[in-house]
Amino acid sequence: MAELMLEKLRPLGKRALINIPGVYGLGKSAYQALKSNSERLQIGRKHPAAAFVNYSPVKLANLRSRGYSSQFGQDYYLWNHVLAHRPSGFYVEIGANHPALNSNSKFLESRGWKGVSFEPLGTFQEEWSRTRANPLLQVAISSSAGEEDFVEILAKEGWEHQLSAFASHVRQEDVDMYGSKKYKVPTAPLAEHLTPETHIDILMIDVEGAERSVLAGIDFGLIRPDHLLVENNAIVGGDPQLRSLIVNLGYNFVARLGLSDDLYRRRN
Repeated sequence: MAELMLEKLRPLGKRALINIPGVYGLGKSAYQALKSNSERLQIGRKHPAAAFVNYSPVKLANLRSRGYSSQFGQDYYLWNHVLAHRPSGFYVEIGANHPALNSNSKFLESRGWKGVSFEPLGTFQEEWSRTRANPLLQVAISSSAGEEDFVEILAKEGWEHQLSAFASHVRQEDVDMYGSKKYKVPTAPLAEHLTPETHIDILMIDVEGAERSVLAGIDFGLIRPDHLLVENNAIVGGDPQLRSLIVNLGYNFVARLGLSDDLYRRRN
């Protein structure tokens, strides 16, 4: 019940306060505190074996000063608690967005890891090629090859483009508040860009609600990442059906990161 109430309050509060900067900031902080407490209780009750990780703003600022760049400290947790400071590895990132701002892959690349990122937005292609070593492919990974309508949220303060999504998944409140433009983007299943023998240490998926489409296009009998990091924030605590889907694909749910992402480890 508490989670449902928070979900109803979020868009209402955002619409009401978005143009009042000081008040909006206070409202957002209060919402985040309520959400964090609700998620901590929910994860502890339903998934007692999973870690619950939600770093404070002070901690996140410290991490960024040390070269980490993820929005909620995902790269720090992965590097220090999952990937064990491995000097080499391979990542796949679906929904990369900006080459540095809130990037989950930038730190891994800085430590010598190879990888490939996918992002249908063309906005960052030039900057990516100028500042990053590993490639960015301008395609939307999905369940099948073709084209799909994509809505790019216009960046007013410089971060809103991260809300961009397929037209079937974009949030109307974001379109109303920030403005947008719609266009066609090419889609393809992941296998079109990877060979089955590619060993993936971690597959990261952040596609604003289209996670099921991405997963549906992956043959997990052939492509078997060691770990999955999947955005799951459509509802407070994460969508249990999405979580169950991934568990049924052969993975254990091991951590909830930043009130946003689920981390999974492949079962042997």
